[in-house]
Amino acid sequence: MSRQKPYRNRPPPDLIPTIEIAANTSFFLLRESGPTSFVISNELGHKFKVTLGGTHSCSCGGGEKEHCIHTLFTLLKIFRVPRDNPILWQLSFIDSDITFLLRQRHSPVVNSGPVKKKPAKPSEVARIKLEDEVCW
Repeated sequence: MSRQKPYRNRPPPDLIPTIEIAANTSFFLLRESGPTSFVISNELGHKFKVTLGGTHSCSCGGGEKEHCIHTLFTLLKIFRVPRDNPILWQLSFIDSDITFLLRQRHSPVVNSGPVKKKPAKPSEVARIKLEDEVCW
């Protein structure tokens, strides 16, 4: 399958501020119409239908000629595409891009925080004596 829109090596300069806005904006996922089709809502209750694929579309009118905040939000937050990944600024996807998105969405989140301590052994845990207590 060939890409319907030309591959872009880097994001257009005017897209970078929109990426930042989308990364810091809250939307709510209301419905999934398919693996790459979603209905999202902003805090005021306005609904937007976003579809990603061979061509992108959004009910706000964006997505086809350039990404709108809604298509970028979907890629950044729902599909967890890193901001430096070229798939983020592509205006059309091929099958391998869709496969990447689906795997990215359903892959476990890697915790980069501090390492958790191992659970204590039963012999190391202090017991509490229950007096006249009934567990329900």
